Amino acid sequence: SFNNDSPKTSILLEKNFFINNYKALKKQMEPDEIIDYLVHYHILDPDENTRLIDKGRSRKCDFILRKFIRDPDSRSKLTELIEKETQLQEVQCFHTLLHQRPPEIEHATVVQGSPPPPPPPR
Repeated sequence: SFNNDSPKTSILLEKNFFINNYKALKKQMEPDEIIDYLVHYHILDPDENTRLIDKGRSRKCDFILRKFIRDPDSRSKLTELIEKETQLQEVQCFHTLLHQRPPEIEHATVVQGSPPPPPPPR
């Protein structure tokens, strides 16, 4: 379901997150541990999974990270995975997605569920 309330910039910021943190994510990611979850959440299809089976760790990480950079749908599914599987060690390297957004996005997220701030005194 497409949420019209979400700011259009969040997808761009998430894409930039992957670009800007590519090396760190690649270093932290354990692709063999996370691949089953990526298939379960339809981020990777079974054919992609099959192609990755005999690849080395570095190639698997590159494939997964590039998919997140290219595909907004896979980024939103990753967000869903992170939000549902909060205790899952395998997604901890991605968990920073939800906690390292620029302050204005963080502020917008916090404000959504709370009443608007009082107007400034005159």
